[in-house]
Amino acid sequence: MKVAVFGRGQICADVVAMLAGLPGCELTCVIALSSDDSCSDDIINAASKVPVQAYQVRVDDYDMLSKHLRDADCDLAVSLLWPRILPAPVVEASRRGVLNFHGGALPRYRGNACANWAILNGETEAGVTVHLMEPGRADAGDIVCQRALPIDDATYIGDLIDKLQAAGREMIIEAVAGLKDGTITPFPQDEAKAFYCFPRLPRDGEIDWHMPAREIHKLIRASSTPYPGAYSYFIDHFSNKLQKLTIWRADIYKPEMAYAAVPGHLLKIDGMEEWLISCGDGLCIRPLEISIDEMACTMAERFKTIRQRLGVDAASLHSLMATALRELK
Repeated sequence: MKVAVFGRGQICADVVAMLAGLPGCELTCVIALSSDDSCSDDIINAASKVPVQAYQVRVDDYDMLSKHLRDADCDLAVSLLWPRILPAPVVEASRRGVLNFHGGALPRYRGNACANWAILNGETEAGVTVHLMEPGRADAGDIVCQRALPIDDATYIGDLIDKLQAAGREMIIEAVAGLKDGTITPFPQDEAKAFYCFPRLPRDGEIDWHMPAREIHKLIRASSTPYPGAYSYFIDHFSNKLQKLTIWRADIYKPEMAYAAVPGHLLKIDGMEEWLISCGDGLCIRPLEISIDEMACTMAERFKTIRQRLGVDAASLHSLMATALRELK
């Protein structure tokens, strides 16, 4: 079977090397993005070791992408993390279509940031799917193979992505081999179960301390490395300056003693030396890894008073703005 590969990321470079060693598979073409992908050189280098003809194209240059696939005379193409929905000329440029790796449990979790949304939605599993692409539609088309990976309260997005991509590498090889040998029969998605995820932005990581601790904890886990992190602005009690606390890792703490505190207040209770943060349901978040204004530090190094609160109210912002205006005059 003649196979072409196009995509981005380390997973694309890895799959190029893996397909080159698959019995009965001839790698005929490799295509990487011409810009905005730090792994493009790795993909081209992986192709040079096969060796196989490699190209770079712009993300929206569908004419050139489809031309390279047609010229490669491939039976099957493999798409890995291509950031745009592909039109018919690209999908139909190979005889048996285009396989796509998707980090979601299709037909549910179509779209963007699916692993992040799976954590936020409290799912106990995250799916990985390899499917045949349908022109002009995101994550539609017959499913070739699928797996589920467990999610629990200790699952952080970076770890989950690593596991999803490791499974995806294996499944692409499984799918190509199965289609080549006729041991896999693709099956249609149930459109009635389709569920679409929209992109997340860095600002979606802002913490509302009035939320229950479990919801805040999910936000921290879903926003952590390699993403910008869950954060909370605060006005420093001593300097009266606006700062940004980012929480990369944390756990939930259930206080033994009764207490009264506004959500977002920094606490020391139960005789503990560690700082806790009160949440809307009476439970607390215990930060384990943080940074302030993008500088890594610890809670103990940075905070010295129980008068400190996280989150910024309108009155405090107004006061800061009024002070800044006075200083400009």
